[in-house]
Amino acid sequence: TGSAPSRRRNATTANAAAPESAGMGYGYGSGSGDMNMGGMAMGSSGSAKIEGHVKFPLVFDIRPYLTEEMQGTVKSMLCRLFAVIVHSGKNSHSGHYVSYVRNVAKNEWWKMDDAKVMLVPKEEVFAAEAYMLFYRVVDHPVSVELKNKEEEIFKREAE
Repeated sequence: TGSAPSRRRNATTANAAAPESAGMGYGYGSGSGDMNMGGMAMGSSGSAKIEGHVKFPLVFDIRPYLTEEMQGTVKSMLCRLFAVIVHSGKNSHSGHYVSYVRNVAKNEWWKMDDAKVMLVPKEEVFAAEAYMLFYRVVDHPVSVELKNKEEEIFKREAE
């Protein structure tokens, strides 16, 4: 158990001031190309858990949600799911959290449940009632730049 991350914006409604808005929220990591989506709704009476299964993709294109300036610089900006948090309980103040984490190199999903870590089928992950989803931008400009610099260094060292 622990305190739940705060929601930054409601992704399902254009009216962010709506007092009882519900839906998957999202937030961005600090320049790493990571993005997360969460499932708590804030209202005038506090937070409430959004119950039920929400279908989520392994990969999606975030380009339509970029600024016009950024859209002009990329053809697509694909995001790949790498972790899912599941919350069991009625609200964000109590309950139990379980995470599923993907080993991208081996295309494996691992379930983390307190001291238990086990390999699970992807069907279990996509059937889960996700509380929070974590996506990483594939070929994020910062990652591509770092990879290119690394390749240059290895090339110089090999000469």
